[in-house]
Amino acid sequence: MNLERCGQRTSALSLALSAALIVSACDGRKPPESEQPVDTTVISRAGAASGVVADSQFPGVPADYVAARADLLRRGLVIASDKPERPDAQYPELDCDPATGACSGLFLETDAEGWRHYVVVDTEGAPPRVTSISYPPTARGLPSIPPAPPADAPKLSDSYWRARTELLALGYRPAKAASEPRRVCAQEMASGEYLDCEADTDLPEVETCSGTGMGFCTVYWIAPDRRVLSITTIGEPQPGGIYHIAWAKPAELESLPEGWRGE
Repeated sequence: MNLERCGQRTSALSLALSAALIVSACDGRKPPESEQPVDTTVISRAGAASGVVADSQFPGVPADYVAARADLLRRGLVIASDKPERPDAQYPELDCDPATGACSGLFLETDAEGWRHYVVVDTEGAPPRVTSISYPPTARGLPSIPPAPPADAPKLSDSYWRARTELLALGYRPAKAASEPRRVCAQEMASGEYLDCEADTDLPEVETCSGTGMGFCTVYWIAPDRRVLSITTIGEPQPGGIYHIAWAKPAELESLPEGWRGE
């Protein structure tokens, strides 16, 4: 399943979980080095007087939507294939509110590391004029689409709980990624739903989890060849579904507590 073929826009959590199913989630912006999501700000507003959208990242984008769309495509962005709930008859990539005439369209921007970031183009009026171009906040349910896992990374289940069992069977060891292990309810983790149960299992490999937004966690596993596998999960209960897999860079491991290898 490719997230760009999502049938429709869904809630933040359901979109996040469907993203986790393929280790390639719907995007907003790439999480920073900590892999934690941060809300981003609107980067442009319509410049009615000048006829362009005032945009520090995409300077000179015309305020006319047709011209703006062509300009963004020339810059290498692509129109996301997410299907709007209320598509405009003339511009089907726009999702429009018939009561106000306000519309928004989704584009994707790919960075040098292969992450794809959603860019939201908001319009109003007829013919449509661009009112803003922005990276969506994480609360909108459009986390960045990560690159595919490395070819030599283990193939894991979508659920982190199942993936954890698979890693142990492959000879991976959980790193001691935090001063105190994250304690979870095994029954809750297995079901993927919040249950009335007591925490009974330690997850020493969890470095940190975000308390709000999409619910990202970062975990580390030590491979049999001593390389370190970094996994970011998404969704709740935390850790949720697999979102991003990569081999950890040395600089990334500097923040881990002393003795994190458990040797």
